[in-house]
Amino acid sequence: MHIVLAAISAIGALAFFIIRANHVAQASRELGEVAGDAKGLFRRFLWRRRTNVDLIRKIDEPRLAAAVMMCAMAQSDGYMTEPEKAAILAQMRGNLELEQAEAIELFAHAHWLTGDMKELSSLLRRASKPVLERCTAAEKAGLMEMLSLVAAADGEPSGIQSDAIQRLALELDLPKH
Repeated sequence: MHIVLAAISAIGALAFFIIRANHVAQASRELGEVAGDAKGLFRRFLWRRRTNVDLIRKIDEPRLAAAVMMCAMAQSDGYMTEPEKAAILAQMRGNLELEQAEAIELFAHAHWLTGDMKELSSLLRRASKPVLERCTAAEKAGLMEMLSLVAAADGEPSGIQSDAIQRLALELDLPKH
């Protein structure tokens, strides 16, 4: 009988140590997760600080600004149609004097930049800085013509599009378009 009691005691002691070791391992994993979360929180904070930038305001190339404005014009009703895309690419190849491959690449970049557009007039105003600084009056008028052609690519321009074009014309110091 005393052998059975010793075996049960040994099994109980072994179970106790296994359960305690498991709890210690679980606590160390949780501590590691907390440390990882704190480290991740710091990294996320730094990333947000670095990426919480208005990329539209960072544009310094007039061609990219024009492409962004045309994409924004096409997306002002929520989606871009095939005629609008074709009109944008045609304007980029013709007026911006880009090769087909360059036009497609610039279009893709501009389309990505306007992906989270909330309000057309605001985006056009924010993108207009390089046009204001580096373009002649004739180039600005050409941009307005390009925007009008894109707005009319799939029918009559909407009121939002017409209003945005008028506001941009005032921003660029051009007569009413």
